[in-house]
Parts: sequence; structure tokens; C-alpha cells
Amino acid sequence: MYAGKSFEVKVGVVNSDVGTLKFTKKLLQQLGMSSKIRRLYSRGYKLTIRGREYTSNVDMFILRISRFRDVLLFSEKVGFTAFRKSEKLQRAIELKTNYPSSEAINLWLQEYTKVGRTTLNEANLFKPPLNFQREGAAGGSWPSPGGVWYGKDTREKEG
Repeated sequence: MYAGKSFEVKVGVVNSDVGTLKFTKKLLQQLGMSSKIRRLYSRGYKLTIRGREYTSNVDMFILRISRFRDVLLFSEKVGFTAFRKSEKLQRAIELKTNYPSSEAINLWLQEYTKVGRTTLNEANLFKPPLNFQREGAAGGSWPSPGGVWYGKDTREKEG
């Protein structure tokens, strides 16, 4: 997510194996999504992670889904297994869909803070999405794209 002059919602995956990213791109194309691969940084690049400096010993590449309609399709057909990523993407989609860009930026910046390469939830508390009808919005259970249920009361959903 990018909240600068405009509110942009993008999905990206980083890997040193460009072949894996090319295969992923092909799978996304089969699902109707457009993506691009580019070099993120080269071997020898110095980066800081959690306050410690590292030097990359490999080239790193990023596959990025930039078109909003493709991001929506990704959210719908693929999604994330990590709840924090899924929650963050869903919130960004809801802001982008329901608010003008300037208002979405303000709401996003109230909820999230950029620290280095990471975006942290400001209050670190669950904030319900704008669409309260969505299953799991009150902290219940929710389905993954593969049909597996996560969260509270999952035993009711199995079988």
C-alpha cells in the first residue's frame, strides 16, 4: 500500500529465484491477472532490517501486481495465508473502494505507520473493516481461498 499523493493498493512478492517468480507470473496470468517482474536490488546492496545492516549476497527480484482490478482479483482468488497481510490488504481495498483518495490516505495514515520497510498497525488492535457483513469481521472465523477455515469456532465449519 502506498499513501503519498494518491492512495495505491499493490501486491508484491520478493524472491531471489527469478524462475520461481516467472512461474508465479504465469499462474497469475492463467487466473486473469497482470503482473511485472523487476530487479529490486543487486548483490552487494546494503540494507537495514530491524536496525541491523546487511549486505545482500544475491540479486533480489519483485513480482508486483499494480492494477487495482488485478489486486481485487488476487484478493478474491488467491489471497494471503498470513492473517495480518490478509487483513491489511482487505482494509486497503475497502478504503480505496469507499473513499476519495485524499480521505483514504488520511484514514490509512491514522491506522498504519511506516517504519523502515515495514508498515505497522498504529494501535496494534483489531479494527473492523468497513463492510461489517463480511464473515470474520468481528473476529470470528474466515475461509482461506483453498476452503480451509481459520480463526475462532473453526470446528463448526469443518466437514
